[in-house]
Amino acid sequence: MRLDIKAIKKTMMTRTISRLFICYFALWLALSVVGKFISNQFFISSQISFFASLIILTASFFAYKNRINSRLENARDEILPQNEAKEFSLKDEKARLKKQKFSFKDKSFVAAFMPYRLVAYAILFFGFIFLRNENLLNVPGFLVGLAPMPIGAFIFG
Repeated sequence: MRLDIKAIKKTMMTRTISRLFICYFALWLALSVVGKFISNQFFISSQISFFASLIILTASFFAYKNRINSRLENARDEILPQNEAKEFSLKDEKARLKKQKFSFKDKSFVAAFMPYRLVAYAILFFGFIFLRNENLLNVPGFLVGLAPMPIGAFIFG
């Protein structure tokens, strides 16, 4: 039974990645066509920002995926020793939650500062600096290149 669940999860993940790829490929194609008609600087700026934001999206996806998997493993480890059935008491649960200390591991701060996410944002920053230094920066093009990520998330979601 466990093997079937893993196969289903892998199939669902492959299907999700395929849909994301198709969605962002269509957005990239539209961005490329529009960029070629406007100007060469617009096209280059939009392409660099698009691919940098795509790297950020990928890094964020894997950071949150790893975070969820680790939390599932921790939950599974906590559940295994507690095989005996206990009565659920709301007061006991509230008391247990109050005793828990604040931990950055429990918050989304850890996922926000994963090394590969920081590298992805550095790529975006250095892409901007490169464009500025080479006099290829077109700010509207750069911003339009960033727009497909939230648009794709809205369409996909």
